[in-house]
Amino acid sequence: MMAFLGWSLILTGTLQGQLIINEFLASNRRGLIDEDRQRVDWIEIANTSTQPVSTEGWSLTDDPEKPKKWILPSRVLRAGEHLVIFASGKNRQPQGGPWHTNFKLAAQGEYLGLYAPHTEEAISDFSPSYPPQFSDISYGFVWREESFSLIDPNTEGRLKVPDNADMDWIQSDFNDGAWTTSLPSMGYDTGTKDEQVAGHALQLKASQPELYWAFEETQGTLAANQGSLGSAAQGLYQGQPRLTQEGPRPPAFPILHDDNLATGFDGRNDAVEGPERLLSGSRAFTMAGWIRPEGTQSSRTGLWGQNDAIEFGFIQQGTLQLWSPAGSLNWAYPHPSGQWHHIAAVGNDRELILYADGQRVASSGHNGDHFGRSNFPFRVGGNGIFDATGNHFKGSIDEVALWKRALSDEEIQKLLEESLAKDYTALIQTDLKDSMYQHQSTVDTRFTFEVSDPNRLHQLDLKLRIDDGFVAWINGTEVATWNAPENMDWKGHATDEHPDQEAMEWRSYSLDASLLHKGWNVLAVRGFNLDAHDPDFLLTLQLDGVSSIDRGSEPMFMRSPSPGEKNHPTPDQSLPLLTDVSHQPTQPMAGDPIHVTARLDASLPQPDSLYLRYRFMFEAEKEIPMRDDGLGGDDTAEDGVWTAIIPTSINSAGWMLRYAVQGVDADGNTMRWPLFPNPRDSAAYLGLVIHDPSIQTKLPVVHLFMENPSMADTDLGTRASLFHDGELYDNIHISV
Repeated sequence: MMAFLGWSLILTGTLQGQLIINEFLASNRRGLIDEDRQRVDWIEIANTSTQPVSTEGWSLTDDPEKPKKWILPSRVLRAGEHLVIFASGKNRQPQGGPWHTNFKLAAQGEYLGLYAPHTEEAISDFSPSYPPQFSDISYGFVWREESFSLIDPNTEGRLKVPDNADMDWIQSDFNDGAWTTSLPSMGYDTGTKDEQVAGHALQLKASQPELYWAFEETQGTLAANQGSLGSAAQGLYQGQPRLTQEGPRPPAFPILHDDNLATGFDGRNDAVEGPERLLSGSRAFTMAGWIRPEGTQSSRTGLWGQNDAIEFGFIQQGTLQLWSPAGSLNWAYPHPSGQWHHIAAVGNDRELILYADGQRVASSGHNGDHFGRSNFPFRVGGNGIFDATGNHFKGSIDEVALWKRALSDEEIQKLLEESLAKDYTALIQTDLKDSMYQHQSTVDTRFTFEVSDPNRLHQLDLKLRIDDGFVAWINGTEVATWNAPENMDWKGHATDEHPDQEAMEWRSYSLDASLLHKGWNVLAVRGFNLDAHDPDFLLTLQLDGVSSIDRGSEPMFMRSPSPGEKNHPTPDQSLPLLTDVSHQPTQPMAGDPIHVTARLDASLPQPDSLYLRYRFMFEAEKEIPMRDDGLGGDDTAEDGVWTAIIPTSINSAGWMLRYAVQGVDADGNTMRWPLFPNPRDSAAYLGLVIHDPSIQTKLPVVHLFMENPSMADTDLGTRASLFHDGELYDNIHISV
């Protein structure tokens, strides 16, 4: 027998290492759902041997005095296979599953054992009991992994700049003897500044504004919108603005390109008109652009905004004003006529803020839930900003952008960061300048590697540095893609630029090792540049194999349960303190206070502080302290149940409310619920939807909230939250 911290694992005779209890979950609130659409506890059995094992006659029990309490039906588990059994008390054994035991698991801790046929001794058990469990945190064994290189920087491969549409080169049996020898990092760098991926315009696009007028037109009456609203937010030139004025340029402004253009306004009748009601009802906003005032500005001169909603400009000569019905803010503009400066105006849930050249220069509070409504259009240059008409600006304006969210100080500063162009020369092992630059935007490459025992591997890790796109195949099966055209045409181009700074960072992909076969395999990659005239290109490859060596000797809590799979090490598997985070009422009416409680394990060190972070819809996050002192809505002092109360507005019917609990213990360890281990693939918040009495139906209701609806029908997509049947599914990605 081997004994560790309240559990034991007994291995006997020829049954050693065959079947074990690998993982279980004893408090399932948001995890696996059974065939009745209920969240019940579960137990995972694993075959750790190298041979198939039948489950016939094996048994599970929560009582050591009744080793045959629930006998498994017959099923053959392959070597390494995992079987999930619901511990629901429903006692079901249908052919083909799913199976349900005749007992449930106790979250407070109890005995759990697995017995082989014809024996009264447990093969795998937690004795005398497993420790108290936490909601949605599983308990079990983590497997130790070993990673080894299949394609490294010294691996030789083959490449070819394609000249036809044949695709047989992605197969493992293709003869690439006529191709050029290559190492895994290839590309070229001409040393020329890449205007398409450097500087201010790229930073603006990356921040996803709804409206972005670059004012690069040389003729015509329309200002093209490069923001997420597309042509729906293009601008109409009014009067006769001067379209080809010199904008802010290097060397004074290296973040902008050498021939940057701006639009000039005469101070009499020039303006640009955008969509109507663009800012109506906004609860947050950011407006930014470059200005070069000329001479004296008249009182109430508009720069950009929407009359009777959010207005911005020179309220008088030398004074900028940001105004809305919720409040206003003035700042003495210190710069002389004829100089370019970047100006940004921001409104969030607490204050109005002005920025000049990336630095916060003024701020003040406001007293509204939103920043006003009107039917006026968004305008630049006057003719209806501070007033319904008139009040035109004299000077030049460039690179105007609008976001229907409040950018942070860091985001405003990032808009003005230096050029992102980098030199790839030091990374390139195989130079492709002569074969690609000015000739072709694609390259095909193949790297073969030998695998003696594919069964040893459970995962492949592919890493790439890429400027600008690629498609990858393993033995002819597509496994990863980025910025590649749908048809993967040999004459194709990357669908979007990948900034040099980001291209130098590894992109990682976890691939299915079952695609491998014994002997020689091939990784085939087609790289795409933005176009043949792009001044640089980079494609760097690395492929590793990952195998499980052995199972850890001690069970542990796992923040990310993995029913039906091996449990692999993840960062910070430490025991959580926060449990049973919930709210009341479950679906409040508008105006109802919402009580949020969180229970902490009293046996562990208590936090120095605990906070509730919450946000309505996609507004800025707010923070309030939680209490366990019997005051401020807390029922009982020092009972381990912490409480905070969120106030709601009488106008909040149908709103989404999301919240998370966060704290720091005496040792400086941060705790959070929900855990949010992966910003791209895990829930950031719990939440609810405030009851909307206008919805009258007996049909199921699904609430979908999108952070940026205009981005939902793009490749980038947007983040969203879905609420149904009392459950919030947060931080989902939508791209249609």
